[in-house]
Amino acid sequence: MIDHKLTTDHPSSTGCPFADQIASETLGYAPLANLHLFGLSFRTADLTLRGRVSFSGERLHLLLSRLTDAGIEECLALCTCNRTEILFYGDCGACVRSILAEMTGVEEDELDSHLYLKSGHLAAEHLFRVCSGLESAVLGETDILAQVKEALATGQEHKSIGPWLNLLLRHAFAASKRVRTETELCKGVTSLGSLAVREARSITGGLAGKSILLVGAGKIAERLVKDLVLESPARVIVANRTVAAAQVLADRHGLQFCALDDVPHLLVETDIVLTAVGTSQPIFDEQLFKEASSKREGRPLIVVDLGVPANVSTAAKQLPGVVALDVDHLIERCAKNAEKREAAIPAADSIIRQALGDLAQAFSDREASGAIKALVRRCEEVRSQNLAWAIEKLGDLDDRQRKVVEDLTLRMVRGLLESPIRSLKDASFGAEERDVVVRLFEAGGDE
Repeated sequence: MIDHKLTTDHPSSTGCPFADQIASETLGYAPLANLHLFGLSFRTADLTLRGRVSFSGERLHLLLSRLTDAGIEECLALCTCNRTEILFYGDCGACVRSILAEMTGVEEDELDSHLYLKSGHLAAEHLFRVCSGLESAVLGETDILAQVKEALATGQEHKSIGPWLNLLLRHAFAASKRVRTETELCKGVTSLGSLAVREARSITGGLAGKSILLVGAGKIAERLVKDLVLESPARVIVANRTVAAAQVLADRHGLQFCALDDVPHLLVETDIVLTAVGTSQPIFDEQLFKEASSKREGRPLIVVDLGVPANVSTAAKQLPGVVALDVDHLIERCAKNAEKREAAIPAADSIIRQALGDLAQAFSDREASGAIKALVRRCEEVRSQNLAWAIEKLGDLDDRQRKVVEDLTLRMVRGLLESPIRSLKDASFGAEERDVVVRLFEAGGDE
């Protein structure tokens, strides 16, 4: 699969980098030509930059508003700890880059060295791979599929999802299901949350009897809790800005809960801190950890930071007595013991290639539907006119004779339409070719 890093060295009349490559990428997949994806991920950007180019809550809705206001027909924003990707249908707008730069405060030149652009079937293939876990830091992990579905729900709520992206995502989910059920890619796989618990257990020699502070009450925290309770810790306290959310999560699993204001004094007795909060600024700073460490009598504080942007400041993580892991540390460690899943990649790729062909045909069928309806309508008009003329000239006909004449005209029209309809549905056919067929039959105008 080809990735294109963005650069300003390739000007084009459309204002979209890599216009020449896009033209070649969509050859043979003409219906997908208007599909594009801008993004960065753990493969192209470090944790700090991913944190800066991250969107959630109201800021995510603002991003979608900015994109649609800029003329993007349909768009979806997938924002996780490992990637921020904008999938859109319509003109390849350089405005996506400028909007990302403006909203994040990252200069376009800096973004260009980390962003990738995929268009046509490469954009669709990338989405299929993401949904199937092939592009995840943990090969084959399943959490990403739920995150894509959440991005779809957000887009639908914002009304930025239209018929084309709906069709694309339906095929992406179907391809993902096949990969997960027909290959070994997702067998025995773990998520970053599960890996975080495993690493904490490895560092401490076991979580049984330990005091654990979990900061956050979202979906990542929910996953962490499910793994934590299996380790038989002495206690798990859930802390969150919204205390009610912390209470809901804690009550569901028989845990304790508290407000964020209670965290400083809890750090003195806590063995392990796991944090997964969506925030633009760190919630744990150097001073907070210094004060806690001074009262811990030399006991190390284990911190696993799953926040993007980071929940713990860089200075705090570097303090003596603090053992800190973040998302990038976990990504480095998660590549181990993946041999069996890696062996399933060719089979998964084969499924995705098949799904890509099905998608191109589905897009082509949808694009062709208007032309086919116009063609059928025009031929039906001609058939009806000539049928009425024939019946009038033939005089009195019984029911059987009338039916034979009607069936004859239908068979002739169907036979004549079979070839042009097949051509209109061909995935290599573009809008210009369809327009030629319609004009040949004068199906676009009145008799």
